[in-house]
Amino acid sequence: MKKDITIAIVGAPNTGKTTVFNRISGADGRVANFPGVTVNVKEGRVRFGDKVLSIVDLPGTYGLASYSEDEILTRRFLLEREPDAVLDIVDAEHLERNLYLTVQLLEMGVPVVVCLNMIDRADDAGISIEADEIARLLDVKVIPMIARRGKGIDLLKKALEEESGIPFVKPLVIDYGTQINAEIDRIADVLRRDESHSASRCARWTATKLLERDEDTEASLSAHAALDELMDVLAEARKKLASVFDEEYEIELAQRRYKYIEELAERVMKRSTGGKRTITDKLDRFLTRSRFGIPFFLAVMWLLFSVVFSLASPINDAIELLLGYSSSLLAGRLGGGMIESLAIDGVIGGVGAVIIFVPSIFLLFAGIAILEDSGYLSRAAFIMERAMSKLGLPGKAFVPLILGFGCNVPAIMATRVLENRRDRILAILVIPLISCSAKLPVYVLLIGAFSPTEYAGTILFGVYMLSGISALLITGLLRSSVLKGPSAPMILELPPYNTPTLRGILMHAWGNARHYLRKAFTFIFVGSILLWFAVNYPVTVGQSEIDRNIVETRAKYGEIIASADASEAELLFSEMETEIEDVGRGARQANIEGSFAGRIGRAIEPALRPLGFDWRVGVGLISGVLAKEIVVSTLGVIFNVEGIEGEDASLQEALKKSTLPDGSRAFLPLSAISLILFVMLYIPCIATLAVQRSELKNLKWFLVAMIYPTALAYIVSLVVYQVGSMLGFGT
Repeated sequence: MKKDITIAIVGAPNTGKTTVFNRISGADGRVANFPGVTVNVKEGRVRFGDKVLSIVDLPGTYGLASYSEDEILTRRFLLEREPDAVLDIVDAEHLERNLYLTVQLLEMGVPVVVCLNMIDRADDAGISIEADEIARLLDVKVIPMIARRGKGIDLLKKALEEESGIPFVKPLVIDYGTQINAEIDRIADVLRRDESHSASRCARWTATKLLERDEDTEASLSAHAALDELMDVLAEARKKLASVFDEEYEIELAQRRYKYIEELAERVMKRSTGGKRTITDKLDRFLTRSRFGIPFFLAVMWLLFSVVFSLASPINDAIELLLGYSSSLLAGRLGGGMIESLAIDGVIGGVGAVIIFVPSIFLLFAGIAILEDSGYLSRAAFIMERAMSKLGLPGKAFVPLILGFGCNVPAIMATRVLENRRDRILAILVIPLISCSAKLPVYVLLIGAFSPTEYAGTILFGVYMLSGISALLITGLLRSSVLKGPSAPMILELPPYNTPTLRGILMHAWGNARHYLRKAFTFIFVGSILLWFAVNYPVTVGQSEIDRNIVETRAKYGEIIASADASEAELLFSEMETEIEDVGRGARQANIEGSFAGRIGRAIEPALRPLGFDWRVGVGLISGVLAKEIVVSTLGVIFNVEGIEGEDASLQEALKKSTLPDGSRAFLPLSAISLILFVMLYIPCIATLAVQRSELKNLKWFLVAMIYPTALAYIVSLVVYQVGSMLGFGT
């Protein structure tokens, strides 16, 4: 047996599939893509004995039809990749419903290990399940588990190791009736004639799918050696069965499968009358009603952002002190000049300005993990769907919108669950208005600089709520104009309430924080260096000119100081030092304004001044098209290079103390509000634009997606800043 074993994890949503994946793979999971379908999956590797388990977490699916990308990916992976074993996650409390996927897997003939998860929930609900009887009737290994507590994980790994090795096993045969069975066998016989084709290894399952008019299965047979004969036999079978079952033989197939599952469930499951389902029921009576549910949801989100800001703030300050200490250690030890400036201002000033916000990212995703693992997030989706549907947003789009708070890229890819093309376009257009985690550093920077600490969490909550409201309002506008049409209703399964595990929370939070750090030390690192060069070149005032001006200043004051008395000499010496500092500050200012970044910023500054921004913010906004975190990185590079009074001041202090050429303050609270709104709404990052182009598959809609957010951001920021200034808030 080979040492590397590939395990595919399948299961319906809310069965604990991801929890099992995390338990098996640890923190080694990574996002992957497979050819033919572009839905993301997770992969992880873990050593078990002398073998390495390669774990692939396939998307949650209720069956193996071809109605969605998730189902297609799962089927193709099982048929084409031929995993050594398939781990089927079954929710014990909803056994009969979950067995539908299990039966289809066994019909396919793949080696299956059934994980009977959440048996504690089944016990609480008064459900008794005979796992050994399931194993005997289906001829599979069945492992009872409580995945969130880690119970049964070692037995599961051992079962996977023992079951793996044979790509396909003897498939389960369901009795579909004499007429249907006969036609399935005829089609399967033709499929087996081309042994090189994957369909020959699961011929009966493929024949069943062909009778069910499964388009993806039919397309996969284009290279079959007996294709012409196969199509003739298939057409004849469909015609014959249609005459017997009055054009509804597909319904007969489904009914026979459900009857098999129902009889199986009756044999292995007993339900008592004294279940303990009252806690979930009582909570749902409160949490799933709009009257109470929406205020509760808003209160939960307010608490989340308040905790994020209050807990992260002291950690952010500690990291900032550490970065400042690192800069002071390097100062004067790298020979001065451009090399030292690159290290201190470019790397530490740029990347460091982004790293400071890692605690905020970690805490935000830890909070989201708690809401998701507890089962509350599904209730929030159920509650908010009612409000969204009134504005025309499809019910199923709530999940992609929630994903948008993490990252817009997977959120847009998740819109593939929407069957209606118009609904998909609408969701893809509005998702970038949802504030992703990359915008969080900008919000934290500005809120921390210009608002009282005790209100910072509430303001951050308001910003995120405003981004969601903006998406809903634009949805209503688009739905009532260019994208008219009804929305599809959302069918959502509410999982039972669970107690989140510390391991699960930390893994979820660390996974996202690690992704953020990876960007900081790769993409943002390179971006910060490029920005440093853009800010420092070309040089307008060289070091030799600066040194000459300093020498001339010292010479000018030297003769006067020599002839003055002690008190007057001290005053003159202080004036000389101030003038020397002005020489350095003026040179830095001239160099920044004459640099590539300065020239670009100056060119667009006239358009930004009505919004309350100067050219430095303009450079940051342009760089933010690469990645929104780079807005902070850019400001860190520019303000560290420019310098302010007090060289060890933080970026927040730099923003508050920065001035315009006329001496007035460059940043005010109103300017910060305007900038937050602009960053919230304007053009998304390049990665998001790329996936929008891929998913929209239409140049016209892509141009709309690329242009309208910036136009909207400009109008909103302009109105807010100008009206605020007229009301006296711009001073």
